[in-house]
Amino acid sequence: MNYNSYIIIIGCIVILVAVFLIIKENRFQRNDSDKNTTQENYAIRVEVAKINNEVKQLSENIGLVLKSIDLEGNDKKYKTRKTDLEFGEDDDSFNSTLKYQMFEKKNEEVISLYKSNVTTEDIAKQLKKSYREVEMIIKLLK
Repeated sequence: MNYNSYIIIIGCIVILVAVFLIIKENRFQRNDSDKNTTQENYAIRVEVAKINNEVKQLSENIGLVLKSIDLEGNDKKYKTRKTDLEFGEDDDSFNSTLKYQMFEKKNEEVISLYKSNVTTEDIAKQLKKSYREVEMIIKLLK
């Protein structure tokens, strides 16, 4: 783990502790003084709600940082994980299968006419497509 990650984690912990102390201090001040008006109480509650939201966001960010960083330092995990290229290959095979199915569905009429032994020129005339387009579809099927 590099030093920048340590600095980020320590900084987040310091911020969380500071926010916790501020929230705790605000609670004691509200309990001790009854002179606060309802507007002041409302403003404090809004600030506390904002701080609570920030604390939640910071804790989620810390969780994400900890997930992305291997705290145990096991090199074996890095060796057994699939790389992005390996994941990409799996996705590409699925995407190409999906694209082929879409191609077949889109050109269903051309394929059915070709399988019934109609010539390329006749298919183009019947479907009002260009000869080259029908020829390309047939070549892709082979």
